[in-house]
Amino acid sequence: MRYLPTSKLTPGMALGQDIYDGAGRLLLAKHLLLSEEYISNLEFLGFPGIYIDDEFTQESGTESSA
Repeated sequence: MRYLPTSKLTPGMALGQDIYDGAGRLLLAKHLLLSEEYISNLEFLGFPGIYIDDEFTQESGTESSA
């Protein structure tokens, strides 16, 4: 899982975490594949970035910072 700014998101990327609104309601669920519409809505709602799952983070497992 890695953090990307919304401006770097592309359709087909998978969410790494659930996304909630300010009231705690689930907006998008983990592992959902992003579409252009979802990306536009995240930008409109003011999300600076999100966590995504990708082939790099899935292969490397969890990383520890030393």
